[in-house]
Amino acid sequence: MVSVEYLAGFADGEGSLSLARRRHPGESVEYSLRVCVYNSHYELLKRIQDRWGGVMSAVGQRHARWKPAYALIWTNAKAANLLEAIGPYLRIKSNHAAALLEFQEHVRRCRRTRDSGGRLQRLTKGELIFRENFHDRLKRLNERGVTRGSEGRRRERRLRPKTPLSPRYLAGFIDGEGSLMIARWTSPRYTRVYYKPRISIANTHKEVLQQIQQVYGGILANQPPRKAAWRFAYQLIWTDGMVGPLLSVVKPYLIIKRDQASVLEQLIRSRQRMLQDRKPSAKRSLGIPASVLAEQAELYRKVKHLNRRGPPIGGLSNRQKSSSRPQLYIAR
Repeated sequence: MVSVEYLAGFADGEGSLSLARRRHPGESVEYSLRVCVYNSHYELLKRIQDRWGGVMSAVGQRHARWKPAYALIWTNAKAANLLEAIGPYLRIKSNHAAALLEFQEHVRRCRRTRDSGGRLQRLTKGELIFRENFHDRLKRLNERGVTRGSEGRRRERRLRPKTPLSPRYLAGFIDGEGSLMIARWTSPRYTRVYYKPRISIANTHKEVLQQIQQVYGGILANQPPRKAAWRFAYQLIWTDGMVGPLLSVVKPYLIIKRDQASVLEQLIRSRQRMLQDRKPSAKRSLGIPASVLAEQAELYRKVKHLNRRGPPIGGLSNRQKSSSRPQLYIAR
């Protein structure tokens, strides 16, 4: 069963909370609540749907080589019911939820009449302005970066979370925004390959990552945006000895990335055995059985396979790989 805290974390990472606008010829512009979560993991979205309802839709593939993606959508009263449930646990999209619930309450109090054909009567000019202002407010909250006319505008203060930051919330957030991987690097001193576990979550909301860091540790790093108009992004990173304690807390609640977590735990155990079996007098480059190195290389390939975006067709050039990897530096 997908818990409300997990769903809040997942929605903060993979969700969209908006006010949809529909125009019909000869009628008033209509606005409706819309909550949507996107992912390529159909089984998770189906589990969410089984408990929380919503309409499943296939959204296709953004790139031909990627896995097909799906959207689970709630509108109007169904969306409001969902937001009332997950709202107290939201951190990034808490303001979105509060604004949408405020709008829904206004609509509930606003009496609409129908003509003889059963069609809703046009809204008054004042009511249209009120609803358009709400639509603009949600657009500002959902902006990816600085847009024309927004440079001097004050950002809306984010509502403080009403609940503690739980492992279930963090698991949902990691399933949506996180990456569990094995980093491979070659020591220039000992000329051998090392494998290290690594977990990271990326987001443009630094204060939320700082809240997670205060409870669960990690290293906060800056990540310059891929496009000049986008907001500055950040990564919270766990590596080496930080990974095991984090997995012990969140792995029971992971759904999408549970297999990756199991592979990282295997690597951690392999590294621990490697250190225990090494002779005290042995150099770091010596005394490591070839079977151990082969085991770690296989774990590296396994987690890389689990993290693929789609069926492997050919490969990227070294230049493409390096250009797609963002540069990180420690946040101050």
